Amino acid sequence: MTARALQQVAVRMHHDPQFVEQVYDDRDRALADEDLGPSERLLLTQPDRRAWGADAERRQRVLSALELEFSACCAMAEQATGGRDCLLGFFSSSAFHQCVRSFQPLVFAFGRYLVGRSQEGLFGGNKVAALARLELAAAKVRRTESPSPPTEGAFGPLVMLRRAPWIELLELPEGTLQLFQAMGPRRTAAGPSQLPSLSSDTSEHLIIERAQPDGSLSIGYLPEALFTILTTAGEGVPRTALVACARAEGAEPPQDEEVLQSLESDRLLVPLSDR
Repeated sequence: MTARALQQVAVRMHHDPQFVEQVYDDRDRALADEDLGPSERLLLTQPDRRAWGADAERRQRVLSALELEFSACCAMAEQATGGRDCLLGFFSSSAFHQCVRSFQPLVFAFGRYLVGRSQEGLFGGNKVAALARLELAAAKVRRTESPSPPTEGAFGPLVMLRRAPWIELLELPEGTLQLFQAMGPRRTAAGPSQLPSLSSDTSEHLIIERAQPDGSLSIGYLPEALFTILTTAGEGVPRTALVACARAEGAEPPQDEEVLQSLESDRLLVPLSDR
């Protein structure tokens, strides 16, 4: 038995009444995959099962905190389903339980839950899915390091370059950013007829980055050629490979070098040695 395993199960029981029922009905089966001995399993079921739900507003408070980073897609999901029950279902999902078991950030698990459920045709369908992907990417960028100053003399034909860790790239249905902006600063969903529609067959390429010096986020369109170059860079490739990529996207010499230099100057491409 580990104290961590006991804590994990307790957190899950405090948030998921369905899990509480499973543990009390058959604790050995419900906790079969947990690192808990018989005495620890018994310990979890000694209180009156109603005690686990004594704080009736716990899930609502946690959900409200998560909604701060997913305000657009949550507003649309609530409007499509007629309430917050669809969002509260997160606490009974495998995404939530796996997140707690692995001590991962809850905000990322919630984002993946929203994307998955909306892609299944729930929560308002493709509009919520696109907004959830955008807001999940934004949540990731908020938790990255701030842009670092360039390393003097780091650029050269043989240097390894990678996509900057403080940016996220997205390919989403055309109209997604317009939809996100149309919901306004408070991210409240207007009537469906008042919101932009999304294309079913064309995409738009977006970049989310941390802006200097205050760390705020910037979301904007990115030309497909630059999207391809930055995607190719990934976790690190030789600079020559990116020059070749720029040429494949239609940039002739010396424009191919100018494209790379611009991305390097804007700190969208950084040397692999920059950590």
